[in-house]
Amino acid sequence: MAGGEEQDGKIRVLTVGFGALGALYSFLLERGGQASVTALARSNYDTVVEHGITIDSKKYGVHTAWRPSKVVRSEAEAREAGPYDYVLSTYKIVPEVRPTSDVLKPMLAPPASGTRGPVLVFVENGIGIEDEPHDTLCVRERLAATVVSCCAWIGANLVDGGTRVEHGPVETLEMGLFPRASPGPDDDWRRQALDRFARAYNAGEGVANVVEDVQPARWKKLLWNTAWGGLSTLSRQPVSVIVSDDNWAYTFPVVRKIMLEVLFVARACGLGEDRVPSSVVDQVFGFTADSSPVRLRQGAKSTTTLTDSFKPSLLLDLEAGRPMELEAIVHNVVQRARWHNVETPRLDLMLAALRPAQMQSVAREIERRGGAATPAAAPSSSQHQDPSLLPSGMPVEF
Repeated sequence: MAGGEEQDGKIRVLTVGFGALGALYSFLLERGGQASVTALARSNYDTVVEHGITIDSKKYGVHTAWRPSKVVRSEAEAREAGPYDYVLSTYKIVPEVRPTSDVLKPMLAPPASGTRGPVLVFVENGIGIEDEPHDTLCVRERLAATVVSCCAWIGANLVDGGTRVEHGPVETLEMGLFPRASPGPDDDWRRQALDRFARAYNAGEGVANVVEDVQPARWKKLLWNTAWGGLSTLSRQPVSVIVSDDNWAYTFPVVRKIMLEVLFVARACGLGEDRVPSSVVDQVFGFTADSSPVRLRQGAKSTTTLTDSFKPSLLLDLEAGRPMELEAIVHNVVQRARWHNVETPRLDLMLAALRPAQMQSVAREIERRGGAATPAAAPSSSQHQDPSLLPSGMPVEF
């Protein structure tokens, strides 16, 4: 670990990306009394410091004017406030603008003698997001100890000018080590680091499920992001409109076929029935479809509440003119499909339709930063042991 643990026994966590998810996860970590959180809040620093953030949750209740233990506004301040045991990353990964390692490196001081540096905890959508930061920060530069990869099942938005987190009833984090722990005692310290973070999160009444292999969970979540999320984004409509009485007969079949394309790519990447069972298509489809008026009239027992205004993150970013997580959610699936000669006509169309807006927003963001995009480092050969984990950042060839 980083050696940053406080005298009261709390783990020290740096949250990078203090939006809806970063704020809610930081709240749950501190609520349990086992963690002290420093939040890097760039655009909403003044708001958080002066007014705090209201956590308005159907699961956890309303908590007004909450603040983490410490709030910083810059990478330099974040580094100075360290060292940390964990770096919780909840910002959107857009390698077209900046590789993940370049985002985190300025906040990571070289580990003290006898320590390994902080554990990097990634809570982002998509596949192929862990390779570049692990290879750069953990293996090459040894600024971090290891990577914990998390798959989030949650619906939350930051509203009212960044002063309130609006959260529904669903909140689960599936988390596992990246790369997977090897058998035997050599990786015991990595397992212990993962378990300690999960305990701190669960102590605040969050739901952290530790799994041996987190990649199947990522592909399962990908089914939702590409299908429900992708169709919502292409139509520029909330998910509730996609499942409405006027539209379900047209949208439901397309959603299922998009999910099947993703499943076929997973199979080609070596994720068999034992890792990603075919039944997950029905599960993820029903997760949202069962909230539709037509399904409810048919007696469906919905486990979620679909608000009229809920929009996936892809659509929120598109509407705001921000770069989307298009590479992690769509591009990387299509890329793997091409490598394995799998036909994905619906995903191809989705990528082609969204890419022009993506490249415009990427160009604006690079111009705003006053520089050019930094290409990600080439992956090491060790990353290619599992075809499903091949890195992102490579062009798609049709």
